Amino acid sequence: MEDLAKVYAAASYALMLLLVLIVARCAYRCAFALDKDDQIIVQRLTTTEVINGPGLVFISPLVKSAERRKAELLKPLDFLLIKDRMTGKLSVVRGPALHFLAPFAEVLKRSEAYSLTAQEYLIVKDTQSGEKRVQKGPCVFVPGAYDETSAKLTALSLESSHYAKVRDKTTGARWTVKGPTLLVPEPAWELLGGLQSAISLKRTEYVRLLDEVSGKIRVERGEQMVFPEATESILEEDGGKRVAINLKVFQYVKLIDNATGVIRVVRGEATVFLGPTESVVGKGKVDAVAIDTETAVLVRSKRSGELILVAKGSSGAAELAKGGLFFPKAEEEIVEVQKLVKLADYECMVIANASGELSFYYGDDKKRGSRPRAFFTPPHHSVYSLTWSRGRRREKRDLQIERLDLRPQFMSFEFNTRTSDNVELVLEGTFFWQIVDVERMVAMTGDTTGDISQHARSKFIQRISRVTLKEFMDNFNTLATEAQEADDDFYDVRGVKIHSLEVTAYRCQDASTARILEAIIQETTNRMNRLSQQESENEIKMFALTGDIEQETRRADLLKVLQSHKLMEARNEGEAEAERVKAFLDSTATAVPALDARVGLWNVLRKQDALQAVSSGPARLYFTPSDVNLSIETKESDNVFGGP
Repeated sequence: MEDLAKVYAAASYALMLLLVLIVARCAYRCAFALDKDDQIIVQRLTTTEVINGPGLVFISPLVKSAERRKAELLKPLDFLLIKDRMTGKLSVVRGPALHFLAPFAEVLKRSEAYSLTAQEYLIVKDTQSGEKRVQKGPCVFVPGAYDETSAKLTALSLESSHYAKVRDKTTGARWTVKGPTLLVPEPAWELLGGLQSAISLKRTEYVRLLDEVSGKIRVERGEQMVFPEATESILEEDGGKRVAINLKVFQYVKLIDNATGVIRVVRGEATVFLGPTESVVGKGKVDAVAIDTETAVLVRSKRSGELILVAKGSSGAAELAKGGLFFPKAEEEIVEVQKLVKLADYECMVIANASGELSFYYGDDKKRGSRPRAFFTPPHHSVYSLTWSRGRRREKRDLQIERLDLRPQFMSFEFNTRTSDNVELVLEGTFFWQIVDVERMVAMTGDTTGDISQHARSKFIQRISRVTLKEFMDNFNTLATEAQEADDDFYDVRGVKIHSLEVTAYRCQDASTARILEAIIQETTNRMNRLSQQESENEIKMFALTGDIEQETRRADLLKVLQSHKLMEARNEGEAEAERVKAFLDSTATAVPALDARVGLWNVLRKQDALQAVSSGPARLYFTPSDVNLSIETKESDNVFGGP
């Protein structure tokens, strides 16, 4: 029983709890406490309604559903696109507002209004009618329920130097909108090329505009600002504005009208603007040709094909402007500007006419005849140039010769040959040659230097192939002379003369042979140097010996002269002494009549002179007894010496 009571109590408790839960659930579904921004959508058995807050709302439990939702809070720039699900009607709700939706209202889009500045605009399309319109700023724009808007677009601000090309896509009409303005294109408008700058032209500039519809070209010159029309564009071949052709007084330009084919020549001084259909012929502005005594011009007429040489004093010189300037006519073309050809005494030129006949012009008065020494090349004539070989081996034939030098001249050569002992040599040398008959040379050969070189090579090969290397080394100049003199007819028929042919150097082609030859040459050179050194030493010794002989010869001559002088002095002293003795003896003859006494007296006097000479110096005098055997008397009357 107790157990049953417990079970019954538990069941009662559970039932009470279930009832509480049911009541709580019903209370939750039927009672709503709504704030100011709350609403309840109540779907009853047959209708649907909304209950907006604030307030406490009790809903019958006999409803299909009851749903709480927040009202839509809209800021000042917010808007809602709302659709009524029952009617399909669209509506727009703008802020600021707290909007409670209707029972069957649905928010399709929540967005912000478009804040447009003065430079911004929108393209708005009415989806019901399909029409488009432009919404310009400044404003705050909220699209209508059936409006579709583009992104914000910026209007084109055109300055005074700007323009825009516009096309109406509905009609195809085109026009140009110039600045200054603010361009807001209509929905059907199309901008062609965007914002463009007008063409600013300076005084010397111009522009050519092509109308794409009519094909007409108009030219606008500076100074101005050019706005092309909507159907115009810059002529493609010009590529933009062009600068007028500024012609100086000595310049000209040829212009062709491409519509008519007429060519005109405009001379300077002038500023040339091209016409609508004109273009420049040739290289543009060209300097006129200054015609003087040393300048002429060869002109071809495009109309007749005739060639005319215009020179000072000629019939064509009537076309010369002031100062001797030549301006060609419209149909004329300058083929060549010629300088006066002046030939020196040693020069010659060959001129060919239209039929190929050759004329020879010389600077030498004896050869010139009736042809001038200084001349212009006549029309339909040309300088006949010779093509000669060049290089030491004459391997290239591309040397163009127009003026022939008739003076003797040098020409170097180099070729290979072999001796009889099979040593390959490379010979180097020079020709000293001269053109003596131009007409014969031109008639016989077109490559004079090549013929001379190849012929000499053939002769050298023939002669060197017969001698050994040693024989060649001993006599190579002799072989060169023989090669020159062996076949003078070959040169004579070609109008040239070989004055001399010399081998200036030779070497072996093979390296090993060249080393041997170098050793031989070195040894020969050393031997010659030693001989030369010995000869120099012998010359020095002979010169020294000759000097000694000359010195001794001069010394012998000196001794002879000294001896002769001493003899002469002795003779003179003896004569002087004899004269003194004679004078003494003669003067004392009266006082001392005896000759022996006078002689003895002279000897005593000479001893006195000797004593005086000795006493005047540091020398000592020794007398023999005979020398001092003197007798001295004291008689005053007999004092010969005059002493005391």
